Amino acid sequence: MLPEEASFSLFNRADGVRNLFKKIKPPLKPVRQPMKSQTNNPDELYRFAEFGRISSTLIHDLANPVTAISINLEELERGNKSLYVKQMREGVNYLDRCINSARLQLNNRTQSEFFDSKGALEKVISLLKPKANQNQVRIKYKLAKNVDLHGDVPKFEQIFSNLICNAIDACRNLSVKTGREVKILSFVEPKCDYLVVCVRDSGVGIANKDIKNVFKPFYTTKSSEEGTGLGLAITKRIVEEDFGGKIGVRSDKSSTTFMISLPIESKMRYIKRQ
Repeated sequence: MLPEEASFSLFNRADGVRNLFKKIKPPLKPVRQPMKSQTNNPDELYRFAEFGRISSTLIHDLANPVTAISINLEELERGNKSLYVKQMREGVNYLDRCINSARLQLNNRTQSEFFDSKGALEKVISLLKPKANQNQVRIKYKLAKNVDLHGDVPKFEQIFSNLICNAIDACRNLSVKTGREVKILSFVEPKCDYLVVCVRDSGVGIANKDIKNVFKPFYTTKSSEEGTGLGLAITKRIVEEDFGGKIGVRSDKSSTTFMISLPIESKMRYIKRQ
C-alpha cells in the first residue's frame, strides 16, 4: 500500500518554495543540454572511467540473477498475493528497468516516451516505503495529477529514487519523537509549462561549506560504505541533459529541500518538433 496521500499543504510561500523556484527558473523553451564532461580533473576522469568499467561488468553480472529471481517470483505469485510479494515484484521490475536503461546508455542510446509523472513518482515512493519503515521515517506526498512528461522513465525514476533515499538517510539520526519525515510535492508552474517537484527532509540540514559542493562528482559526507559521491552528480546530469530541466537546493538546520523543474511537452508539440 502506498503511503497515504497528504490532503494538506506540505509547503507554503513562507517555506521559500516559490523563491527557490525563481532562483532555478528554467528558460521558457525546454532545452536539452548536450552531453558534456562533468570534470577536467585527471584523477576524477580516471575514476569515472574505472566506474564505467565496473558498471558495465556489474550490469552483466546482475542480469542473470535478476532473471532467475523474476522466474521464481512468478511461481510464488501464483499462490501468494500478499503485499510483500507485490513489493518484491515492484523491486525486481525496477531492477530490470535499470539494467535495460544502463545497457542502452552504454551503447549511447535512450528510450524516450510519454509517461504519467504522478504514476512514476508513486512507483518510486512505493519501492522506497520499506526503507522508510525500517528507519521509522514517515513519507508524506501530494502530487499533481494528469501531467505527462516526455523522456526516459528509468532515468526519471532514478532522479527521485536518489533524492528520496538521501532524504530518508538524512532523517536516520533524528529522534523518532522529533519527527522523521520526508515530504514530496509536485505542482505545475503554468506560466512556463514546467512540472516542479520538491523533496524535503526533516534532517539536520547541509552545512554551508558542503552545500556548494553537493552536485560535484565524488563529493560526499557519507562513509565509503554508504556512498560513492555520484548520486547527486548523476541526478543533476539527468535533470539537465536528459530532461532539459533544472535542480536547486535550499537547506537550514532543520530541513533540506531539493527542487526539480522539468518541462511539460504536449504530444502535439512533440510531433511538430520531429
